[in-house]
Amino acid sequence: MLAADVAAARLHVDGEVAALQERLWDNTERFDALTGHSLVNAGLRSPIRGALYATEEAAFSAARRLRAAGILVLPAFFPTVAKGTGLIRFAVSSLHEPADLETAATALQRAGVAAEVGG
Repeated sequence: MLAADVAAARLHVDGEVAALQERLWDNTERFDALTGHSLVNAGLRSPIRGALYATEEAAFSAARRLRAAGILVLPAFFPTVAKGTGLIRFAVSSLHEPADLETAATALQRAGVAAEVGG
């Protein structure tokens, strides 16, 4: 346990954590720009973004098309979002490369851009 504490402290002291956090926020800003700031949580200090769909079937369909394009997505339904609607979650990481984010944004556009449902 002590060795884990020391290793964690070293990551903070040597600046690695700060560098990873900076890259994470740069990646979230890049993904927001690539998706036209249209996703849920766009502009917020959160690495999670969501594409809202007016129906569950529309979200399922988009999720299938995204997965076929090699994009791992996490669909969510009631009670996470309003009953009858769907959401596809994207988890941005500090490890994503710019090309990864571009691929995801392009695949999302091809899969059918989310239909905003009430905010």
